[in-house]
Amino acid sequence: MNEMNERHGPEEAEGLDETDETDAVEEKKEVNDLQSELWLRIDKVIGQCEVHQDKDVNGPLFMLAHEVRSMEEELKVRFSIALCAEAVQRWQQGNHPHLDENHDYLAEFLDKLSLVRFPKGRALLRAVESARGIQPPKRTERLCSDFQLLASLCRVLQYQADKKPFFLDGRSAAKALGRPHETVASWLRALSDRLRIIRRARYIYIAAD
Repeated sequence: MNEMNERHGPEEAEGLDETDETDAVEEKKEVNDLQSELWLRIDKVIGQCEVHQDKDVNGPLFMLAHEVRSMEEELKVRFSIALCAEAVQRWQQGNHPHLDENHDYLAEFLDKLSLVRFPKGRALLRAVESARGIQPPKRTERLCSDFQLLASLCRVLQYQADKKPFFLDGRSAAKALGRPHETVASWLRALSDRLRIIRRARYIYIAAD
């Protein structure tokens, strides 16, 4: 997915406790099974996490990890390794023609899951509000206010993630900004490819120095 993700953060961003919110999952109850409607939700996301002929699984696995992480946050639980394995197995079944038989996709999924520090919903909305209070990058001064806000949001999220890259779901960002997701996707490409305010590593945007 092209619309997801960034990194780099300013000292001006204040009042952000996302690390406390996301790390708290470590202390929450671990669950080994899910209700059928939750599996339906995961299956729906799996249908959107397609692997194509290039066999690039980075983006699709990030999308799946993002949904699982969001569900953990909503349910205030931690998914067991068995649940994660079941989700990955369902994803593999749907993408079998474009996957390598001997690759450990569960291990790769768990790595992606550890990088999803900012679930959808309240955390993102609070980050957007914090982004409104900081100075946008100078190179965006000729762009519209929402474009500048997106650039500032990238900085806030990177500030929260410290030195790690982070995952930003483009559709959620578009909803938070009140813009079409196609518009936000094009703005992220502009921030990366032309303005070089962020840089993209495959499916992850990482802020340039």
